[in-house]
Amino acid sequence: MSIVMGLDLSLCATGLVAVDNNWRIVEQRLITSSSKEENTPRLTKIAISIGLSVGKIKPDLIMIEGPAFGILLSSFLQLY
Repeated sequence: MSIVMGLDLSLCATGLVAVDNNWRIVEQRLITSSSKEENTPRLTKIAISIGLSVGKIKPDLIMIEGPAFGILLSSFLQLY
């Protein structure tokens, strides 16, 4: 059975879904964090949550949604 995982990355609400080759949902998660948290702990929490799901599901392919175009990227740029 092939499993594909899709990620919609965001500091506030990261979406994760994994489906099998019959389009059945194997895993579905929403990883949330507060804008009141500092960036490093927020990113660490998101990375660990994704890593745990990847380790559990062992997807054959992981797809990541590209950045949204036409929005203000000030929050993204502040991380660098």
